[in-house]
Amino acid sequence: MASLSLAPVNIFKAGADEERAETARLSSFIGAIAIGDLVKSTLGPKGMDKILLSSGRDASLMVTNDGATILKNIGVMAIEHADFAGVERLALVTGGEIASTFDHPELVKLGSCKLIEEVMIGEDKLIHFSGVALGEACTIVLRGATQQILDEAERSLHDALCVLAQTVKDSRTVYGGGCSEMLMAHAVTQLASKTPGKEAVAMESYAKALRMLPTIIADNAGYDSADLVAQLRAAHSEGKTTSGLDMKEGTIGDMAILGITESFQVKRQVLLSAAEAAEVILRVDNIIKAAPRKRVPDHHPC
Repeated sequence: MASLSLAPVNIFKAGADEERAETARLSSFIGAIAIGDLVKSTLGPKGMDKILLSSGRDASLMVTNDGATILKNIGVMAIEHADFAGVERLALVTGGEIASTFDHPELVKLGSCKLIEEVMIGEDKLIHFSGVALGEACTIVLRGATQQILDEAERSLHDALCVLAQTVKDSRTVYGGGCSEMLMAHAVTQLASKTPGKEAVAMESYAKALRMLPTIIADNAGYDSADLVAQLRAAHSEGKTTSGLDMKEGTIGDMAILGITESFQVKRQVLLSAAEAAEVILRVDNIIKAAPRKRVPDHHPC
């Protein structure tokens, strides 16, 4: 695989100066011979292989697609047909500028990186830039046997990145493993026991909903959720307020010792969204359905 070390990066927008060659129109056969002699004297015997003369009324001088091979022969790695979004990201991480013209290439700010290499991932060839000047971006390659597995992996990664972004904005954390939900459920249950009237019923339902989150965690891990949640509830009743579900061992563990935490901001948003959804459902007093029209049998002769 091709690679370059400590290479400057020059970035040009696709289609840069495509029409500039019109200024080099050939008006006669003598001019063509003169240009051919000039190319051979400057670029060597095979210089004419590096230039294409388009025919027709508007004949112009253009560099052919073989230019990539020429650049390779002189030690310059060229990347063709890159999408503009990729070009923008490349300029961002390498610290270079995107040039749209070849008028003054010496004035264009060059990007830099420690290593440019062509790598093979599966059956796909990719250009890998490492050691970039502004190392604030990276690329994660996801692969899966089926499209469904790939979609699920992308969704899981997106969720993890969103949680990470929220944690960076707000560094406050709470204990995970169902510990926070059980603490809140225990507090709501105690308050419900002291509250008279129908409000106590709603509060007990809210506490039950909070206890469903540890149940879902245990079910997803393949353990007996009823037994684990009962143990967790008993532990919190005994004052072990840092107890949570240890899914590696399938037991109740101390989240403070295990270091299992969750983002406070994400946890807060989950509770707010769930409460808002419940309020919307409770505000629906009645559901009106449009019943289908009763059909009368038609006994009329045809």
